[in-house]
Amino acid sequence: MSPTPRIRALDGLRGFALLGMLAWHAQLSWVKGGFARMTVFFVLSGYLAAKSLLRSLEGGMARGFVRFWGRRARRLLPITVLGVALAVAVTAGRGSAPARASAFGDTVSVLTSWSNWRFAFGERPYGALFESPSAFQHYWSLSVEEQCLIALPLVMLVMAPLVRRVRGRDPGDRGLIVGLSALAAVSCALPLVIPMSVDTVYYGTHVRIGEFLVGVAMAIAWRHVGNGAMSERATRWWSWGGAIGLVSLVAVMLLIDRTASWVYRGGMGLVAVPVVGVIGAILVGGGFVTRVLSLSPLVALGRAAFSIYVIHWPLYQIVESEFVGQGRTRIVTVSFAVSLMAGFAAHHLVERPLLPGSTGVAGRTWARPVVALPVGATAIVFCLVAGASVPPSEPTIDFAQLAKDRDLTRPIDVEQAASALDPGAEQPPVPVFRDTSRVGVAMFGGSTALALALGSDGWSGGGQWAQPTPGYAPLGCGLLDDDDGERAGGDDPGNLLPEGPVPQECRRRRIRWAAAVRRYSLQVPVIVASSADLTTWRFGGDSRWLTIGDPAVDLRIERALVETIDAMLAAGAQKVLVSTPVSPKRDLPRRIRDEKRHRNDLYRAILARVAEVRPVVIVDLERWSAALDDHDYAELIPDGIHPVAPGAERAWAELVGPAIEELWARGEIASPA
Repeated sequence: MSPTPRIRALDGLRGFALLGMLAWHAQLSWVKGGFARMTVFFVLSGYLAAKSLLRSLEGGMARGFVRFWGRRARRLLPITVLGVALAVAVTAGRGSAPARASAFGDTVSVLTSWSNWRFAFGERPYGALFESPSAFQHYWSLSVEEQCLIALPLVMLVMAPLVRRVRGRDPGDRGLIVGLSALAAVSCALPLVIPMSVDTVYYGTHVRIGEFLVGVAMAIAWRHVGNGAMSERATRWWSWGGAIGLVSLVAVMLLIDRTASWVYRGGMGLVAVPVVGVIGAILVGGGFVTRVLSLSPLVALGRAAFSIYVIHWPLYQIVESEFVGQGRTRIVTVSFAVSLMAGFAAHHLVERPLLPGSTGVAGRTWARPVVALPVGATAIVFCLVAGASVPPSEPTIDFAQLAKDRDLTRPIDVEQAASALDPGAEQPPVPVFRDTSRVGVAMFGGSTALALALGSDGWSGGGQWAQPTPGYAPLGCGLLDDDDGERAGGDDPGNLLPEGPVPQECRRRRIRWAAAVRRYSLQVPVIVASSADLTTWRFGGDSRWLTIGDPAVDLRIERALVETIDAMLAAGAQKVLVSTPVSPKRDLPRRIRDEKRHRNDLYRAILARVAEVRPVVIVDLERWSAALDDHDYAELIPDGIHPVAPGAERAWAELVGPAIEELWARGEIASPA
């Protein structure tokens, strides 16, 4: 069985997809539809795998299957082991405590080819790839491909009579082509008929195998129409179709956002259509497509694509952590350079000696792999043991203890609260720790309010006339508490993975917060904006996801603010402070930071409208935190949301406290006495 000569443009197509992936993972804002590059990989892998299998079957079915799987193992296993060793080392040295705790399971899942299902069922959405990155998460696609490679010969075995005709190039192969095409269509269309989560669609082999089977069907069909059997007119059509397909792929990568709902309802399968057009144009020698994809840089990238793909993501994480705050351009440049250099080195030193027909160095085909496998395995074991020995890091803020100390999450009975707000009802006694002769100041909101309360004790500006005291700030709460509301979570504003309905303790916010004002005899409640206020929502069974800036969301936020402020004033408050959120975390991708800042600006505009009609003072926590230098920001607000104790104290000393002192100086607030 003589080896089939490589087609440069097919390598170039793989290199084109790799470039899209590197740009997507580098978080370049102009690459919106990076998901399309995986469809290119899957269709091309299906085509090449089917060609290899059909050639292997020429020597008999049993031997052909063994030969096919052996060739795949020789190609994939050494680099996979090397890449896993690198991922484990990065996790052990730089990963968070949860990442280290899951390293063993992640490693096993990669080496046993089921990591896509581990990530799907382990609630690690692909949308969170840049928020809480796992050094193993990019292996999901390799697991899908390996599962498809295992399944392909078995599919052929089930279709044994048709396989025999394939070997004889019988025109009856149409039945096999139609059958595989039908399976591909059913797989890609599954999300249209069976409800699935976004991540099940993205990670699921049962959905993504459709793209692989498209390539398989094309490989079988091309055995009959290729090799000069195609008419000049058909060749011309393929050339034009390939050119349109290549332009379409570029357009999808640049213009179609991954959050578009149609992408997860069969859209990824549709992307396979232009990929088929491009491959067909390459096979007929289509001028434009072949010339573009035969460029030497793309061909070189394509031939080393597997090594670069496996190695790049852990290296990206190292660069991201080393170059925090040094500019996105520098981070992207260094990430590309390091990944390409390391990937090409791995390709030439480990992967290439095992490629079919290679004799290695001095004829020793197995020399490097025999060294690479045990070295990689030893590195994995060492790093797993080392990672397990590292004690888990303490959380930045102990919210449970803070809530206990501050009394900010103590349940307030809604019915009792409602009766307490009735002027004719008997009022509950004021707690003994509250000095009612001084101005009462307290925090309201969610976890950010809880964290900001850490700094109130160190505030000395109020002297003898003010006393910080408990408010009400259960974790995860915000202004919106609609019974029919459902939130989406994550650092990425485009992440549409539902968190679920508003927690019960967050509901009836207006009554609970006003009751706390009455209960603690507060004059200055401080409402601290929550990340929950600026997330993505859907209401009342509406399938649309809406964000601030949409009139439906803006109206709800503005109404919630006005109703809450009115209730607090009716309960005895003299002035209400309302904050903006903390400025976005600085090591987030630029597109995410820009979107968060945009939403903060929209929220600030709502606050300004409310301040025109109610006695409200805006405390601009975002601009205060944005003015911190990189070192202070990292030390004072390490997670980009919650200030630790020194950060909270500084916020009180420089922002919250002075705002209250100015109100006192102008006589706009006064102590009850």
